[in-house]
Amino acid sequence: MCAETAEKGSLAQQASKGALWGMISNIAVSGISFIGTAVLARMLSPRDFGLIGMAVLVTGIVDLFGNFGLGAALVQKSKIDIEDLNTFFWSSIFISILLILLAVILAPFAALFFKEGAVKWIVVFLSFNFFITAFSSVQSTLLYKNIQLKNIAIVEIASRAARVLIMLVCAVIGLSFWSIVIGMIAERILKTLLFCFSIKWKPILLFSKDKFRELFRFGRNIYGEGFLGYLSRNMDFIITGKLLGAILLGFYQFSFNLPYLVQAYVQDGIAPVAFPVFSKVNYDRERVARGMFKAVKFISIIIFPLMVLLSFSADDFITIVYGAKWLLASSPLRLLCVSAAFASVHCIVGTVFTAIGRPEIKFKWGLFRLPFTVLLIVLLSRWGIIGIAAAMLIVECFTVILAYIATKVLEVRFTRYLEVLFPASLCSMLMVTILYGVNYLFVINNYYIRFFVNILLGILVYLSSILLFYKKDFIDILDFARLSFRKT
Repeated sequence: MCAETAEKGSLAQQASKGALWGMISNIAVSGISFIGTAVLARMLSPRDFGLIGMAVLVTGIVDLFGNFGLGAALVQKSKIDIEDLNTFFWSSIFISILLILLAVILAPFAALFFKEGAVKWIVVFLSFNFFITAFSSVQSTLLYKNIQLKNIAIVEIASRAARVLIMLVCAVIGLSFWSIVIGMIAERILKTLLFCFSIKWKPILLFSKDKFRELFRFGRNIYGEGFLGYLSRNMDFIITGKLLGAILLGFYQFSFNLPYLVQAYVQDGIAPVAFPVFSKVNYDRERVARGMFKAVKFISIIIFPLMVLLSFSADDFITIVYGAKWLLASSPLRLLCVSAAFASVHCIVGTVFTAIGRPEIKFKWGLFRLPFTVLLIVLLSRWGIIGIAAAMLIVECFTVILAYIATKVLEVRFTRYLEVLFPASLCSMLMVTILYGVNYLFVINNYYIRFFVNILLGILVYLSSILLFYKKDFIDILDFARLSFRKT
């Protein structure tokens, strides 16, 4: 009993420390990206950002063909040996070469599809990132498996800072959209070098067909779900670029940027911690369920008010940060903020299926979500980028079905999931109701003053309501934070 208690305490502390460093990394990376984008927005045009968005969509789709879920299989596997690691490494190198060839072949067709010749060369240059990344595939996977998020945080922050600095220098000298391309490649090179320095591991000429089959058997459903999930998540960009052009795609990207950063904060900061932690206790369904509910409550209490507050202040935010020329992005921003709030909690739910060895559930869900997403976007695209943002919100609302399935697999009540979302939902609605009332009674014409008054008042109202109605939940978050800082 003592050993089991010690194991639980150690795992809880590992999780909290990992989550802490995941948060630090994502807040820092998001902040650096946000500042860099805000400065670039005043130096580059919407078309420049639209061209990059088109090219990134293509390389992202190409990357899906090589993502066999081998890394996730390695993380989920309880014991790994030298054959596993070398098989994974050489598979990554070989796959990356094939991806470059595929990208080069598809680049001209991408330019024809989007009717933008520059997309061809952007895709070709960005495709070399596949090969660069493959050299640190083992090191980065081992860091995630061992929940060494501190090392990953240092790498992510340093490489993103270098990317933004290089992009700004290139933009100043007039390289337009190539500034972003050069920055992205530089970031990948630095990230690979830093990962290799973090773990002193060197490959040898060793490859096992049996090990590859073993990893692939687990990873194939993750691969299928990842492929379908990527298309579902990016179908709004694909259709916007095709039907509405590079300029409107640029505006849509800016409406998507900040909500995506918040969603990525969860997806890249907390979900990578949840996956190995859930994997370690996947034999105990109730324990996994408790971990999922705790994570969902923690995320919702932090993310929901931020997204609601940003949605409320969208016009002022866009004007202050990016400039009045980007105001067309404010309406879709309001919708995408709500969508990102839902996506942040659904992301954790999806992690559970992989951790307990049931990735085929996410794959089957993806088979439903993709055509549903395409149909909605096409139907609502007649209303421009506002209609496309509305379609993505509707899709994310339907994803609550996945949470229902998760509770059934874990053999717990679905109402427990709804209960953990209630505190953040209620206090966020109370906050925005009071903000609407105050703004109706007291008109502030200066958008700088109005924005900061609304932000400060919103934070004050939300914290007060949480402390008044859900003090225990607030204390739980503080306890989690204390555990994160406690020495091992």
